[in-house]
Amino acid sequence: MGKVKGFAILLSTDKPVYFPGQTICGSVRLELTKPLKATKIILVVNGFASVRWKANHAEYKDSTTYIDHQIVLWTRDRATNLTSGANEFDFAYQLPRNIPSSFESHQRHHAHVRYLLTAKVVRPWKFDVKSKKPFTIVEHADVNRPEYLVPLQSENSVALRRCLGCASGTVTLSASLDRRAYCAGERINGFIAIENASTRRLKGVVVRIVAYKTLHARRREQRTCETISRVKLVDHVAPRKRARWVSRDFDIPPVVPSIRTCRLISLDYYFEVLVLGANRLSLSFPILIGTVPLEEGREEGDRGGGMVRPSASYVDNRTASTLQRGLPRPSLYLPPTSTSPNAPVPSEPPSYAEAVGGLVNIADGDSDQFTRGELEYAPMYPFVMTLVPSAPPPPYSEEDF
Repeated sequence: MGKVKGFAILLSTDKPVYFPGQTICGSVRLELTKPLKATKIILVVNGFASVRWKANHAEYKDSTTYIDHQIVLWTRDRATNLTSGANEFDFAYQLPRNIPSSFESHQRHHAHVRYLLTAKVVRPWKFDVKSKKPFTIVEHADVNRPEYLVPLQSENSVALRRCLGCASGTVTLSASLDRRAYCAGERINGFIAIENASTRRLKGVVVRIVAYKTLHARRREQRTCETISRVKLVDHVAPRKRARWVSRDFDIPPVVPSIRTCRLISLDYYFEVLVLGANRLSLSFPILIGTVPLEEGREEGDRGGGMVRPSASYVDNRTASTLQRGLPRPSLYLPPTSTSPNAPVPSEPPSYAEAVGGLVNIADGDSDQFTRGELEYAPMYPFVMTLVPSAPPPPYSEEDF
């Protein structure tokens, strides 16, 4: 591109992931083959949320801004031009504390929470030279809070009937989870029991994690759900049988943490158990996907009872996306969280993974032929890599009444 050989934004960390309140440090590097006449070099820090969807021949959209800050890195001093070779300009910017996590929708509805650095070489009477660098914001959501360590349990039943209205019997489903909040990569320790007191052969049991996404605009909302992962525990449950599963093998794949502080987008998760062939018999547990994992060494007594969690360790490895087995369903459940401006900034976890869904194109109306940098982007989120590899669906015990 003429005199500009290279133009890039370099961050001081190898993974562009930050918590609210942290400081972004880095430099803007401009490489020139010849001296360049310019007015100034600026760095713009942007953070915003945007939603748009169509329904009933109408379009609904809204947006909100979280960050709009400009840093002047260099200004022309009289007749001084930018010199040939490498020119480097350092910068630092402290992020606001109350901003939501990054989010990119991969469904048909336009929705994102996006954070972006844009460096510009402002040239007189010419197009500006630009370089873009997206980065990820991860809200502080600590799964070690006492209210999240309480086990969940529930029970549901349904009466089945044969043809002509004759009674077939009752199917009862009960389940429990060891806690209410998890980080991506952790394993859900669960107990599931089915009592098939009917004469009908059930068609299987499925567990899944589902994400509910709700968009808000112009006093309207659009809600969609997506199954994140799914495991079939068994193909059938015979009549007059009881079946039980105790497992620590429901892995949570790399997913976006629960979103609770964005007025345009909310994202919630459910762990769901479905009995196939039993008139939609199911149980749903609202769970929080957090960003600070369960501390090592916590025992059952620390949580006020319940199931002992599986141990997990960190591995600095972005191949965590290969562990996408097991959990699904989101909802409108949003546990309380601190929004105090004095809330502590957590230390950086050692492992991150790209969210399921992959890259998205973030080119916008400000991008043109003079724009460089990263125009495809996938947010990265904290991910706990267990040292024990995933196993097949857990075995179960079956007995007569």
